[in-house]
Amino acid sequence: MQGKRCPCCKKVKCVSSFTKDKSTKDGLAVYCKVCKYQINAKWRKTPEGKKRTKQYEVKYKKTKRKNQMEREYGPNALDFWNDFFVQQNGICPGCRKHQSQLKRNLCLDHDHENGAYRGLLCGRCNLLVGSSKKDLQILKNLVEYLESFYKSEETK
Repeated sequence: MQGKRCPCCKKVKCVSSFTKDKSTKDGLAVYCKVCKYQINAKWRKTPEGKKRTKQYEVKYKKTKRKNQMEREYGPNALDFWNDFFVQQNGICPGCRKHQSQLKRNLCLDHDHENGAYRGLLCGRCNLLVGSSKKDLQILKNLVEYLESFYKSEETK
C-alpha cells in the first residue's frame, strides 16, 4: 500500500502519516496524525472533554511522576525521594530553601559513578555539585574566592 486517504482533509498521504490501529482492516488509524490531533484538540475544549482530561490528570499524576523518576534514576527512585524529603523536611541542604519556595521539585542527587543516592537538592545546587565533579577543593576555592570578593567590597 503506497498511501491512504484521510476522510477529514481528503488528501492521500503516505502510510507513515497514520498511527497504527489494530481494530481497522488495514491496521492504520482512520484519520491522519494531523487531523486526529486537531479533532482531539477541539474535543478537549468541549465540557465533556475538559471533564475527562481533568479526570485523567488526577488519576495518572502519581503514576506519571513514578514512571518518570524510575526512567531517570532507576527502580524505587520515588521511594528514595520520599524518604529523603521526610529526612530533610523538604529543604535543600545547599541554599536552605523549602520545596514550597521552588518552582520545580527537588532533584534526587546521586553519584554518577556508583549510582548511590545522596539526598535532595534544588536544581541550582544540584548543578553546582555536579559541576564540581566530586572535587571538594573546587568548591572550597570558590568559597574562598567569594569571601575575599565580599570582604574587599565591605572595605570600600
